Amino acid sequence: MNYVEEFLKKVQDAEASAAFHHELSSTDLSGVELDSTLTSALQRGWYIAPVLERSKHFLNSAGYPTQDRVQLRHWVREYSECGCNWAVETGERSQLLILEFTYDFGREMVRYLCEDDWSWRTTVQFTDQNARFVCFRYSGQQIRTLGSNFPGVRIHLGGCLLIPPSILVKGSQLSYLNPGARVLDLPVWLVDARRAGIAA
Repeated sequence: MNYVEEFLKKVQDAEASAAFHHELSSTDLSGVELDSTLTSALQRGWYIAPVLERSKHFLNSAGYPTQDRVQLRHWVREYSECGCNWAVETGERSQLLILEFTYDFGREMVRYLCEDDWSWRTTVQFTDQNARFVCFRYSGQQIRTLGSNFPGVRIHLGGCLLIPPSILVKGSQLSYLNPGARVLDLPVWLVDARRAGIAA
């Protein structure tokens, strides 16, 4: 069994065990604190999970996303030494949609998409060296299909995505641009006007 498989098995076994939470006590986890970025994610209602650090296949190595602080503190204690990234579950449970755009083609595509409506720029955002990730509150709307017409732009909805303070495969770290900001509602220009009954 390789390192990735061992990591996965530990995470899954820990949460699958029916007696797991009964075995944990405040004494067991004394001194274990969550990073401020993880605390803020929980306060926003996001479901998060540990991921093998620098993994190329993080979607397959993530644990079960949760808001359980006891579970999260246990994971921090277990995996901080071997290296641990964190992922958020996008979609209805976290009420979260993340718009990703690259700093080359994607930036211009977003400028076209939003039609100079920049009111969304104060929402929570994070970045790596190549792209920006813009967080919006999602409440089940039908989303506009972008497809290949908007190179460099991608919508994350329904899957998991790495969040700060994760370190990417090439060594760059994800970091928030405005960590204290609110998550704003989904802008009209990302909603499918035909299905949502919005006048085009």
